[in-house]
Amino acid sequence: MKKIIASTVILIGGISATFNASAQGNNQETECVRPANPYKMTSFDNDFSYLDQDCYTDSQDDFLTKAGDSLKRIDLGNVIMLDLGGEYRLRYHNENNGARRRIGGDNSYFLSRFQAYANLEINKNIRFYGEFLDASIFDEDLPPVGSDVNRHDLLNGFVDLNFDVEGTKIFVRAGRQEMTFGQRRQIAVNNWVNVRRAFDGVRAAISRDNLTLNVFSVNPRRVLADQADPTNDNRDFDGASIQYTASDQDIETYVYRLNQDDPLRTTYKIYTIGARYKGSVQDIMLEAEGAIQRGDFGTGDINAEFFVVGIGHQFKDVTWKPTIWAHYDYHSGDGDPTDGVNDTYFQLFPAAHAWMGLIDFTARQNLKSIRVRATVNPTKKLSIDTQLHKFNLAEARGAFFNASRVNVRQDPTGAAGTDLGMEFDITAKYRILQRAEILVGYSRFWGGNFIDATNPVGTNSNADFLYTHLRVNF
Repeated sequence: MKKIIASTVILIGGISATFNASAQGNNQETECVRPANPYKMTSFDNDFSYLDQDCYTDSQDDFLTKAGDSLKRIDLGNVIMLDLGGEYRLRYHNENNGARRRIGGDNSYFLSRFQAYANLEINKNIRFYGEFLDASIFDEDLPPVGSDVNRHDLLNGFVDLNFDVEGTKIFVRAGRQEMTFGQRRQIAVNNWVNVRRAFDGVRAAISRDNLTLNVFSVNPRRVLADQADPTNDNRDFDGASIQYTASDQDIETYVYRLNQDDPLRTTYKIYTIGARYKGSVQDIMLEAEGAIQRGDFGTGDINAEFFVVGIGHQFKDVTWKPTIWAHYDYHSGDGDPTDGVNDTYFQLFPAAHAWMGLIDFTARQNLKSIRVRATVNPTKKLSIDTQLHKFNLAEARGAFFNASRVNVRQDPTGAAGTDLGMEFDITAKYRILQRAEILVGYSRFWGGNFIDATNPVGTNSNADFLYTHLRVNF
């Protein structure tokens, strides 16, 4: 019954919103600056400054946008402004043969995620921000995993200080916070999963002209499904980066230190030193990133590396404006588990879903990956995304890690080979209202020789993943 109710909510929401959106489509444009979507991946980056324009009118807006904007830029007097808002997402998953979680076993379920925030600004120099999260699962066939449930908890809660000293911008944030840097391969918001990642600590940035210095010192949040989430004092995460940005160039160098001192887990102190580039030359888009890792891991050392190169092209003058990308990723593995040196690249806090397949089957550890992606926009409201991935272990004797960096299987002899398999992903996203969308996706994984050889007897190596969600911002 719950599945029927939830499916009906998604369907009715899409149908009714589509009629409303159609009715709004005949309105004419105003001369005011109107962002296509002021809502960002992290709610504290949302930008509703367009509401401060004297020329702004909501005559073009649908009922949801009007309701949401009525909660923004509330003038409390004495240069104090208040924003209230949030997001609700309801998603259905149907996983055949484990798909996302494991090989073997089917699962279908609904994921519900509600976020609500309050943003208080004082003269644009001081800011108090708090965000509530409630993530739950229902009608599941298999037990939930850690990224499914986090009831009634604090996702973000911090104080910002912003100053401009003779053209140099200084920013300090203290408290619980989500973080994203670069192309999301090292540190990122994990927006796809139901429970989003957050840290407790301090970060700061100093910017002048095209240069920015970023520093942070934080501890990951420990997620407890039905209790308040405490700080994980056994893990320290610190870092610094220097970033140069221009109209068509983005260059950054960084160093991170991740330290774990936990008597119940493997102790380590890992230093990650790397650099990245993203830019364009005429119509060609280019991307590269690489890093080395050194330090201590358990009773031995860590000596690992990763790199990625990518090339893309956007056909701006072609109908549907297709964009294509090709990436090659390499993350080192441990070819000799007995030599006292861990050569496996240690995945930090990335958005794996953004790069390594939508089934979330693999981690950025002991992995070689080829990714080809193509996107098209048949209309202003509809976008279609297709991806094809080829996965191999970097070292046959090394472990195969899932997206949570858990060692799920290994052949110490190397006889099973390195062929993990291939994955195909396709998603279609339709904006039914200015701030509401429906997404439908399908993924297929074909297991390779390594999966075949290490599977339990009688287990199919292939997997399917079908999903859909309704997301609403307010």
